[in-house]
Amino acid sequence: PMDGKGFSNESSEAYQEYVAETVINAIRGSGGGALVLFTSKNMMRIVYDRAKEELADELVLYCQEERGSKAQLLNKFKKEVDSSLFATSSFWEGVDAPGDTLRLVIIVKLPFTVPTEPINMAREAFLNKEMANSAFMKLTLPQAIIKLKQGIGRLIRNEDDKGGVLLLDNRIL
Repeated sequence: PMDGKGFSNESSEAYQEYVAETVINAIRGSGGGALVLFTSKNMMRIVYDRAKEELADELVLYCQEERGSKAQLLNKFKKEVDSSLFATSSFWEGVDAPGDTLRLVIIVKLPFTVPTEPINMAREAFLNKEMANSAFMKLTLPQAIIKLKQGIGRLIRNEDDKGGVLLLDNRIL
């Protein structure tokens, strides 16, 4: 496991190796049926490529960057019950895969908004000025919580659904 520093050095090979190994082991352990949610397309590509190398003979893997629309990719994922899907932002919500298709949701990183986006910067500046530096508690954290709930919500779509959630971001503590 990570040494507690977790996300302080995301671009390091050691961190990427940790995420890839953890995702591969979790998918193998669940026999597929996983939705792996990323906040970074680069990290998604790195982990997907590594998982494909190791799991291609065992399980079907799909990646959001493959050709076709979101709907087409989701249909492939639902049709191939033991497949796993690697995806980013648009798959955090509005994805319905009830039953055995989805048994595991892996969330690699908490979905905080990008702090350098102009709209987000303006909102944070306003809140920090008007409400004494409360932008994180009043804007950033609530948005991340909603997005996290949406990601987890992909797993349980009806009363018969069951499965697990694996959250790799130690900031949840």
